[in-house]
Amino acid sequence: MVELSINGWTPSNLKGPDALKVHKHNQSYTKEFKLKCIKAYLNGQGSYEQLANKYGLRGSTQLKNWVSKYNSHRRLKNYYPTPEVYKMTRKKTNQQEREEIVKYCGTMI
Repeated sequence: MVELSINGWTPSNLKGPDALKVHKHNQSYTKEFKLKCIKAYLNGQGSYEQLANKYGLRGSTQLKNWVSKYNSHRRLKNYYPTPEVYKMTRKKTNQQEREEIVKYCGTMI
């Protein structure tokens, strides 16, 4: 378990301090790019970690998920995140609703 965790750090270490930055947006990948990465893995051109680093993925999990979808014959799609996903608005509440929420949460403790 420890060995796997430490090996998982390698791509991040190769990217330096930037690997630890919080990203505000998902990265977008075309279907063609995903297939290129998948075929590289299936053709034995490297491990998940090596190929994720080679192709500039933030981590190997993304590639693992793509390969899993590909092997289960699920359709790969282009992915272009929309800013609306990250801008959720909160529900407007009045004073009475807020008091009810506080009372309800107080009974949960």
